Order: sequence, then structure tokens, then C-alpha cells
Amino acid sequence: MACKDPKIESACRRLSCVFPDICPNMNTDHSSLIELYREARTLSGIKKVLICSGVRYDIAVRSP
Repeated sequence: MACKDPKIESACRRLSCVFPDICPNMNTDHSSLIELYREARTLSGIKKVLICSGVRYDIAVRSP
């Protein structure tokens, strides 16, 4: 995930894109990550796909 526009990102003065609120310019599209999980699930010998890094539900609900 990154800023929707490189110009906005280069001029941004925010210290965090997700704190205290999620920046409206942040691209919250998780489609590439979801596709990776789906591909991993189809590999032979794979029984489970675990996510160890945690999930930010406040960002995930904004994913298209």
C-alpha cells in the first residue's frame, strides 16, 4: 500500500499514513495480496495459509 499519487507523497508532511486516521490519499487496495494468498492456497501440499503479521481491519474494510 502506498500513496495514490507520487506528487502528493513527496510533498506530504504527515509522519504516518495510518495514525491517527487513515490518510484519504492512501491506496488501500489489497487485491494483489489477496491474489497471493489464493495462489498459495492452490499449491499442492499446502493445508493452511497463516498470516503472522496481523491484520489492520480499519484499513482492510476500505479495500475495494
